[in-house]
Amino acid sequence: MQYSDYFDFFSGFSFYGLSNSTSKTFVTSTDFRRRAFTDAFPFASVQEVNWPVPSFNSASTIVGDAATAYQISVDGPLRATYPTRTYFDLVDAGQPLETFQETMSHRADISTYEGRMGARSWVPIFGVGRIGVAAGSLFNLINYKLAGSRYVVSLGPAIPGVVVENQAVTVSDFQFKFGGFIGTDLEVYLGRSGFVKASAEYAISDKMRYQLLSIQTEFDPGGFSSYLAAGLRF
Repeated sequence: MQYSDYFDFFSGFSFYGLSNSTSKTFVTSTDFRRRAFTDAFPFASVQEVNWPVPSFNSASTIVGDAATAYQISVDGPLRATYPTRTYFDLVDAGQPLETFQETMSHRADISTYEGRMGARSWVPIFGVGRIGVAAGSLFNLINYKLAGSRYVVSLGPAIPGVVVENQAVTVSDFQFKFGGFIGTDLEVYLGRSGFVKASAEYAISDKMRYQLLSIQTEFDPGGFSSYLAAGLRF
């Protein structure tokens, strides 16, 4: 909408899409581990005699010539101190390192519907054209489809050929992102009705992010853009 020779409002809509895919295969080695745990029991003793761990008995135990009473004491002198269990990974030192081959693939198809509105201020250039500065807001509706797969197989020596992991995942959804832009326009008159117009613009917008199978896809609808156009004005 042309408000005056030096100022106007404008709005617009655009659509664009892009696709990208990647695949990677790598080999790694790892050790075998087992899930283990340690239990800790609070206890009380009537005498200060070393606790005979190999022959521990929760009732009474004779150590040397001394009769001692070792007690697991949940409701005794150590009241409210309960047994605890701690889990940890135990490396199997008797097994050699196992070699695995992992193949990962990922594909992203992104379609963007962009709407914008803004205002522009014009300054004449000695009768041959005009130059303008524009600013405004934009919003993006991003439709994305992501497909990924992961395949892990052992190369040995313990379990060669065993498939450890084989999965494929596809997700599709929409995200709304908002931002703003600033730019400049140069318009040169050609005769009474013709013109040539050049424009340069920089936009800032929220990024679209999504992580699938440990691979993060990131898309930024902002950035720098420019165009050159010619036409007739009636």
